[in-house]
Amino acid sequence: MDRDYGENRSRAVPNLLPPIRDQKRVRVYKPLAERYKAAVLEAEELFYNIKALDKSVRKGDYDSKTEEFKKVWQPLKQALDANLIEAKEIEGQLNNVEPMYQRLAPKIEVIVDRAMP
Repeated sequence: MDRDYGENRSRAVPNLLPPIRDQKRVRVYKPLAERYKAAVLEAEELFYNIKALDKSVRKGDYDSKTEEFKKVWQPLKQALDANLIEAKEIEGQLNNVEPMYQRLAPKIEVIVDRAMP
């Protein structure tokens, strides 16, 4: 089937560009998005573990068991600290990638425009 875009050719090509731009964004952000998702899920799990520990403390389960409390709290605290470091690292990478992407996107779009028939 022969397609003749004629006057509509200039309208047909730009319709192809948004998916190409989106593919570039996916390539740039996908690794960070996966790390971000993992960090958020871990933070959520830690939140519920800490809520459960808080509930136990309020009920008095650890009133005379400070060593047992420390054994439960210490791994949670370490995991929270590691999660915070990971979140800050992801935030820093996003802050570095986004301006670079914004700066380079117009140049890449010109190249894509030239490459499109």
